[in-house]
Amino acid sequence: MAAENLIGGNFDSLAKRILYSYYVTYPVYKPVSIETREVSQREMYEFMKDTLLYIYKNPQIIDVEESMDDAYEDWQMNNAKPELIKAMEKIESKFAGFMEMLIKIGKYGELKAAGLFIPSTIWKVPKAFAQKLPLLGIDYSIEKEGLLLRLEKYPNAFPVWKLSSEYEEESLPQITKVLSFIHGRNLGRKFKATQFFGHLMEDVSTLEKLEQYLEKNGFTYVNSEASSKTRYTFTKWVKNYPKSEFAYMNIYYNWRLRNQMKYEFRLPKFSKVLIFYSDMNTELQEFVFNRLKNCDNCGYCTQTDKTGKRKKLAMNLKCHGMLSNKCPLYPNLKWNSMNETELTRIQELFSFAESC
Repeated sequence: MAAENLIGGNFDSLAKRILYSYYVTYPVYKPVSIETREVSQREMYEFMKDTLLYIYKNPQIIDVEESMDDAYEDWQMNNAKPELIKAMEKIESKFAGFMEMLIKIGKYGELKAAGLFIPSTIWKVPKAFAQKLPLLGIDYSIEKEGLLLRLEKYPNAFPVWKLSSEYEEESLPQITKVLSFIHGRNLGRKFKATQFFGHLMEDVSTLEKLEQYLEKNGFTYVNSEASSKTRYTFTKWVKNYPKSEFAYMNIYYNWRLRNQMKYEFRLPKFSKVLIFYSDMNTELQEFVFNRLKNCDNCGYCTQTDKTGKRKKLAMNLKCHGMLSNKCPLYPNLKWNSMNETELTRIQELFSFAESC
């Protein structure tokens, strides 16, 4: 899809770093059963891909300044570079605002044989925005009672455009609505990680095996969460257990990070699993030991104790002759990529946790 793979790389500007994320994570084409012809779905898909590419290459269309590129390292919090996160979120907001105007076009437009007609009595398209439409391949003419839009390259796209816009959920955060519109989630589309990120990998087979394993073992996947703002493209595989316990594998592209691709695994009842650390095989012990935080006496695990008598949760674990107090609350089960060895260890650790 993308002209070049810039995962972990540098960009010409901060704006391009952010805007690249929406283009490079645009998923594979996936038709759904809706009340429009398949050709309309296909043409809307292609139009959106063209639009995301144009915005990435030409950030000025959304009125952002092309400031110097920068990013956060994995260990850095937002407050490490407070001005950077403000600049990043401003670009995100400009992008979301621009795309929301495209949603409004579909929402207020009326399907006509000649194109899509937007009555000025319902919504008057801002002149400055209308003048940018030809850059996206949308011709328009000012009629007596409104604006008539035409898509010469994708003349059949408007029915799906309108349908997708009408399914918009008003209560969602702006960027969440926009990503739902871009990916067609409001039409019932769902995407596995391979369908979002497979083209970014030299060998996608490991990711395919990971998702096959998760599906076989009772995980289901989502691309958004109602409880939080969905600002990054992700596929989250989740498995629920009694007493509100759950496990997940979240595979996502985080544009704020220098190494944008992330795999994040959560095990159920992890602190209880560690009680049986000595029962793990050598490879699994090493895998766990190296991903646990050393206790630094932060006090988090005893903060509600008023007596001062509660013991820390840190556990004294041994690996290859090395003894260390490890915190069970913050297992660093995160990766920038996935290989066969890590996949095997994840499968072993998950099976071990379920057997405890």
